[in-house]
This record gives sequence, structure tokens and C-alpha cells, in this order.
Amino acid sequence: MVEDVEYVEEAAAPAAPDEIAAKIHLHLYLLLGTGVIVALAGFFAIKSNVGDGVWLPGTSFRLPVLCMYRSLLGLDCPGCGLTRSFVAIMRGDLLAAWRFNPAGLLFFVVVASQIPWRIAQIWRLKRGAEELPAGRLGQVLLLSMAVALIGQWLARGWGGWLW
Repeated sequence: MVEDVEYVEEAAAPAAPDEIAAKIHLHLYLLLGTGVIVALAGFFAIKSNVGDGVWLPGTSFRLPVLCMYRSLLGLDCPGCGLTRSFVAIMRGDLLAAWRFNPAGLLFFVVVASQIPWRIAQIWRLKRGAEELPAGRLGQVLLLSMAVALIGQWLARGWGGWLW
């Protein structure tokens, strides 16, 4: 004889104040980081007449190339060109952004969207509400970003047929 067992879902216990504070701090750090990235992309300049490097406006200071893959192998990595792509996007030059790194368009949208997302999360946590779940959308975005990076890198390496 099989007995019917009824499962009762228990309500989640409210988060401890320390746990809420830790979540708020995480969102603040991510908000600060993404805000700085977007602000710097709007601040820096690209000088196309000198190799498309990223420059500090009004100076002769060029940002150094920090890519270890490029330094060691002399080849572009999947992320090469993302900084220049972000700067071009902030200047409104989407064609240049595409040429620097096609995945940069998607990456910029994801990074910039973190600003209102993190503000909303902090606002909810401070009011005692639960965080909004990223769910499937977050997973799809991460997978899309990885595919875009690797895909454009492979395409660029096989003859540059994207641009």
C-alpha cells in the first residue's frame, strides 16, 4: 500500500541584517565598477591617425596595451578591441565599435544595463524586498557574450570576413 505524502513548502526565513548588508555592498561594488567603466569610456578618446590607441584627451598619454595574450603571442585575444569599442560606442560611432570588436556592442549593453539593475537591487534590499532574480535571462546573456566573443575571434582569425 502506497501512502500519499503531502509536501509542504516552508517559507524562506527572512535574511539576516548582515546578509542583507553584504548583498547591498556587492551591488554597490558592481554599480561602482560598471559606472566607472561607462564613465571612462565616455572620457577617453581614440586617435585613429596613430594606430587607434586609446588616449587621455588633451594629452599625449596613450593607455598601455595590457593584453598578456597579445604581448606573449603577438595575436589578438577574444577581448582585444573591447576598450576601443566601448569608447567608440560612447562617441556614437557604432561602425568603428563593430570594427574594433563586434562583441563590444553586446558587452556594452550588458555593462551599461548593470547600472539601473544594481540601483533597483539596492533599492529593493533597502526596503526589505527580495532581490530580483536574473534567472534564464542572465544565463542567456552570459552564454551570448561568450559565444559572441569566441565567434568574432574565430571569424577574425579566419580571414576577417566580418568587416
